[in-house]
Amino acid sequence: MSNSNIPLEVREFNNKNDRKPVMLLPVRLETRFVKVKHVYRPEPNEGSPFYDDKTELWVRIYPDDISITTHEDGLSAPEIEAGKTYWQTYFEANGDSNLHLGAWRQLCVAHGPQRAAYVARQTQPTQFNPQDSTFSGPPVIDMQADKDGAWTQAPQTFAMPDRFVIILHRRNTAHDLQRSFHVCEPILGPLQVGPDPLGEDGFKDDVIEGELDFPDGMKWMADFEEAERVGMALRIRFGPEDSQKIENLVALGLNLQDSAADALEKVKELFENHRYTNGLSIIPQGTPTNNTAESGAGYQEDALGIDAMFEAERGALRYQDTEDPLLRKDGQWLADALGLDREQIGHLPHSDGTDIAETLNMNTALWPTTLRFYLENMMYPSLDEDTLNQTGAFFSRYVSGRGHIPAIRIGDQPYGILATSNFKAWSYSDLQHEFHQGMIIFFLKGMHSAWSNLVNNIPSLATGNVTEADEELLSVIGLHASSIEFHQRFLAGEDFLENLKSAANVGDTAVQGPENGSSQTQLTDGGHVFPAISSILNT
Repeated sequence: MSNSNIPLEVREFNNKNDRKPVMLLPVRLETRFVKVKHVYRPEPNEGSPFYDDKTELWVRIYPDDISITTHEDGLSAPEIEAGKTYWQTYFEANGDSNLHLGAWRQLCVAHGPQRAAYVARQTQPTQFNPQDSTFSGPPVIDMQADKDGAWTQAPQTFAMPDRFVIILHRRNTAHDLQRSFHVCEPILGPLQVGPDPLGEDGFKDDVIEGELDFPDGMKWMADFEEAERVGMALRIRFGPEDSQKIENLVALGLNLQDSAADALEKVKELFENHRYTNGLSIIPQGTPTNNTAESGAGYQEDALGIDAMFEAERGALRYQDTEDPLLRKDGQWLADALGLDREQIGHLPHSDGTDIAETLNMNTALWPTTLRFYLENMMYPSLDEDTLNQTGAFFSRYVSGRGHIPAIRIGDQPYGILATSNFKAWSYSDLQHEFHQGMIIFFLKGMHSAWSNLVNNIPSLATGNVTEADEELLSVIGLHASSIEFHQRFLAGEDFLENLKSAANVGDTAVQGPENGSSQTQLTDGGHVFPAISSILNT
């Protein structure tokens, strides 16, 4: 596609520094094809020309939970008084953990665990040293209330892009994949997504039409034209020539105004907002996302009560930074990936987990006896020692079935974080990464082709046949997320190896054992020792 067919906004986004990562947050899409009928209007002296009905694709965009915040900065007068009481009781406890916990419970009962953590943080006196949890003197807290009540503002969107662009992928008559870009209006945010407690206009029931009349700030959620105006909806018009099937539709948010530093500050603020409202946590591997007959969902087990929140927020940081990936905690993996501070992540539940480090350690432990054993013996002499060592280093450091960024929970909603890139465009300019370049060109790109073919065969319910759709649905929901059965068989027994040795006319060499003087058999060919077969024969 030529640049002339790509909207200016997309070209500007493509010109940004691609060494800076881009965070894409999920959104919910709703689509509908609409027939636009031609309305008869007589034209003087020319009769009434005929116009074909037009087809339009209406696209609506709704923000996901992660992009909605209910956090309110500032404290009310009751919150300030509660904070003063907490710190004074903490000081008078003089190291008694039970008295301190009692003060925390009292604060949580009044304002909830998450808000209590925010109140305690905002009212922390200068006489308190968080490093060793000691006081230099009686706490002095001189603050004025910033707001009149506990709930003073409507829920609203946060960290939204400047505008969305809708990308359609369709195949022409030659089955070539083509893209078309459709740009929405600029987002007039932040957008209201809930009632305003201080607003005069609330929900009203229209008795005549039987519809709910939304407040002005929320009309975009129900009115399509209003959603278009604020940048959260779009009409895509199709002509008679646009008969190709739409393969997929993507809504991509473009942020053209913020610098990398400004965007990072928004991410930090986004995580802080969720931490002090509906809760933020790292999710350990294997946490169930739904209730089952055997166990409940992870959120129910992980939901922080008052005492658990006390341990998380008022206790010490759960991990220390390290340069060694084999010792790095899950919290540091998350903080490093998103550019967050240890102080911000170190109090989160499960930030001291070792799910990712366990994977890398397991890779290091299994490499010599699994993949290296296979490559060294079964693919000899294709790989030299240096290539084997580089392959092992690459596998141990970068290959992980658990990923390199832990999943998180916001409220009761789990989120996985997937790091990806345009691997087809990757290139290294230095010889130090020559091996990585080869891995990408010869291995990952080949795997991508195989993956693309498999994607086209994913079961789909859009077959038009109800019976087939039911069968596909049952087959999909009956699948497991990971393997539940494992089968093993021996590829080569002793009789086979003896026959192989005879057929290949390979000579035996008796080698004296280095420790106990025992004699072992090694199979040699032209001076090369085959340790794979030799080790089996001597087992």
